[in-house]
Amino acid sequence: MENQTLLLKAPKTNWKYIIIIVILAGIVIGGIFGYQWWLAKKEIKTLEKTRTESFIWKTYTDEKNKYEVKYPDNWRVEVIEKTHEMAIGQGLVRWYPPWVSRGKIDTVIEVNMINKQEGYSTSMILFGKEITCENVEIGDLIFCKLVKKPEKANVMDIISYSLSKNDKIYTVAIYHDLPESEIQIEFEIFNQMLSTFRFIEVRDGTCPFLSYEEAIQILNNGQAESIFQHHDLRLIMLLKDDRCISTKQLVIDDILQKIEECGDLCKDVIFGTE
Repeated sequence: MENQTLLLKAPKTNWKYIIIIVILAGIVIGGIFGYQWWLAKKEIKTLEKTRTESFIWKTYTDEKNKYEVKYPDNWRVEVIEKTHEMAIGQGLVRWYPPWVSRGKIDTVIEVNMINKQEGYSTSMILFGKEITCENVEIGDLIFCKLVKKPEKANVMDIISYSLSKNDKIYTVAIYHDLPESEIQIEFEIFNQMLSTFRFIEVRDGTCPFLSYEEAIQILNNGQAESIFQHHDLRLIMLLKDDRCISTKQLVIDDILQKIEECGDLCKDVIFGTE
């Protein structure tokens, strides 16, 4: 019997089915990771909302500059003196998030007050340059909003809201060097702080008492903005520089005659009585 050699053929690989299986597996794995990413993002948003709503809000009052604003109690507050190198204006206050270290600050919220006599205007408050801004109504106040993208590196972006009162400019701003998508909590807090900013009403007890003659002299110098008369002859005079004085007239409504005698310097003085 002749020797016969049996040749076995190697099975043919069906690459078409292998490729389809690999593609399907990739779609399934991608879908799983995509769902996990979406779920994690949803949990982060829920956590952020919970963190924001759970804040305890305190009130910061600046009696000297006559305003107040609410802020989260776990944010660090820094009052910067005028002599400080960063201080521009008369009253600079900054708030820092608790999760930001002192060595690496990527977000800060500040309130500042600048005298117009220093050469500033509501549209000219950043680095002494003229900047166009748009009017935005928030509550009972109208702010001038501007967004400043720095031209230099290592300088934070700025979103600022400013308004003027009695020859002063008040600015509420947020500085940041991260994308807004990464600091949503900080922006939400900034907007809430901005909505709580308000001017403090002058109270009688804070006004120093002057003689009637001294008060009339101040009136005749054109320094009075408004005068309120009480039944007991007391007068509260609010001045244009945001200070106030109290005095006492001898006869009810005598101050009305004094306002009339003052002439043009007093024609815009607001008068009220109880």
